[in-house]
Amino acid sequence: MSFAEGFLIINRFVSGCDVSQSNSALNLSIGVQLVMKVLRLDAVVQVTGLARSTIYKLVGEGEFPRPVPLTGRSVGWIESEVIAWIKSKIEERNMA
Repeated sequence: MSFAEGFLIINRFVSGCDVSQSNSALNLSIGVQLVMKVLRLDAVVQVTGLARSTIYKLVGEGEFPRPVPLTGRSVGWIESEVIAWIKSKIEERNMA
């Protein structure tokens, strides 16, 4: 299973949880939300399907989450921000 496949499976599961149905769903959703993960560029490319140059272009235009400096020339993106961006694109599509 690739990273992107695993990500989509987990995201579908968590997104589909109705926290009013059970405490275990509530605990899972809260637990997943509290974990902060930093994605490197290759993971962002894989999850979004965008090219590296497009990601940096969108960042420059203020249309994609800004990377977080890690060390020296290393940067990463906060996973929850990337997911929120993807969800916003889905919302835009659904509104059209």
